[in-house]
Amino acid sequence: TLAGIEAVDIDEAIDDMEDAIDSMKQGISAMQQLASSVSTSLTTVDPTVQNGAATVTIGSATVALLQGNITQMETQLAQLEDQLDELKDTDYEPYEKQFESIENQLVMAAQAAYIGLMTIQQNYIVTVQQSDLTNVTYNEMQTRFQLGQISQQQLDQARLAKTQTDSAIQSLYLTLRNAKEDLSLMLGRDPARSYMLDTLPAVTPDMLALLDLDTDMARGQEQSYDIYAAEQAVEEAEDLDRDTDGRDEQIRAAEYQLESAEESFQQNFTKLFRAVSENNRLLSVAREALDYQNEVTETQKLKYDLGTISRNAYIEAQVNQAVAESNVKLAQIDLFSAYMQYQWACQGVMGSTGGM
Repeated sequence: TLAGIEAVDIDEAIDDMEDAIDSMKQGISAMQQLASSVSTSLTTVDPTVQNGAATVTIGSATVALLQGNITQMETQLAQLEDQLDELKDTDYEPYEKQFESIENQLVMAAQAAYIGLMTIQQNYIVTVQQSDLTNVTYNEMQTRFQLGQISQQQLDQARLAKTQTDSAIQSLYLTLRNAKEDLSLMLGRDPARSYMLDTLPAVTPDMLALLDLDTDMARGQEQSYDIYAAEQAVEEAEDLDRDTDGRDEQIRAAEYQLESAEESFQQNFTKLFRAVSENNRLLSVAREALDYQNEVTETQKLKYDLGTISRNAYIEAQVNQAVAESNVKLAQIDLFSAYMQYQWACQGVMGSTGGM
């Protein structure tokens, strides 16, 4: 979990160990002073006087116990100092980079889940809007059937269309609900708690104008954990003793792995760059379709007001307009998703698919 990753603090662990060593040294010093004081006091005791022998016996036993404890603590202190030296000498950069990579992957997965929710929700909304036309059509078919204008089969087809639309609405609602609960679990929230999805930020032309394939790719490669891990493997292979069996083969294998990681990153990064451009183009197409459908709907409204078309024809135009509006929103979601994947790649974090 993110909390578990953030709880790992090497510097804090070193500070805690140094504090423990200081406390142990102070404890040893205090016991040494006590043992010395008791020993000094025993030199002034006459064993021939009353209780003198008992005092010497008890005092000597106390000094022996203190010296035993001091020896044991000095052994523990030496072990703790060795552990501290090992902790300081260990290169924890690979672990820190791995933790950072895991954290980024978790955040990216949560973002992807949220974007997926937005897509499901938009499909649910447009399906509900389409059901208006299906219901009106079915009611009209019922009337026409009663008037003997259509057959039973035609009425059954209209009923089936209505049933399928209603079923799709229920399925999408259930999918949306389950996905929202899954996201809540991912975020550590109560899955039973209801919440609304906020609007995604818009990807503006100015934001797209800042994208630069070569510059962004170079920045992403520098921060890629997969490439870093492959580079570390090459260094470890090269650091092997020259007399180690299979050293050359290990070096070549590590170098091949590094080359493969770099090529894979570059290929997937390029795909993400193209995906942003393609989704921006598709958004433009969706907007053009919406502009056209707005004009059609306005024309159909005038015709309906003049009584030259039926209510069904006008409702169909309204539904088509709603679908066109939904397609624009879905295209905006897809563009935002592609843009965010690209931005993550610029930070060295690559998704499993690497683009379209």
